[in-house]
Amino acid sequence: MEGIRILVLWALILPAAVCLSKEPCLERRPYLAEHQDAWKLLNVPGRYHLFMRSYEKEPFYKNKKCVFNELVSVNAEELYTVNLIGATDPTDGSRSNQTDYAWVRASKGYPVPNVIQSSLTLDRKKIVEFPVAFTEYDNCEILRVPHRKNGCELWVKQGQENKIEPLCFFVFHLLCGPSKYVVYDPDYCNGK
Repeated sequence: MEGIRILVLWALILPAAVCLSKEPCLERRPYLAEHQDAWKLLNVPGRYHLFMRSYEKEPFYKNKKCVFNELVSVNAEELYTVNLIGATDPTDGSRSNQTDYAWVRASKGYPVPNVIQSSLTLDRKKIVEFPVAFTEYDNCEILRVPHRKNGCELWVKQGQENKIEPLCFFVFHLLCGPSKYVVYDPDYCNGK
């Protein structure tokens, strides 16, 4: 029994360790592109909530809750989206919102764009990249966060917070390791 526990533990830790090394992350394989299409993902209408992440400290959001990303419009000609991102400060209930722009690019060998490029300005002065590790498009998405030591974020479509597919959690734990920090609080975030 102890041997099985050790095997399971290594099965969860190894993919995260491999991704932190110089080797490509486990999910960075062009044959997985069907579940990593960044442009298709950006075009899904509605709001997504940050449900959990694999790292504790987030300098951008800090300790905010109810973090969301909502599609506002799609510029199909120039291939970018306009999004509203926001969060609620649990200490005083204040909300912060700002406009975000997103483009996509394909990693080497990919048949579709699999990386989201995000910027707070349309002129792309500063871009942050989020490779799509896995998505079910209408339920959940798992994004890599290279600027947070290759951590992961699990985002869930609004209204699906209590219906997250088990596959999403399985893939998150497989790719991102055992650490998880839940950001979404259904009692606090409902109505926010």
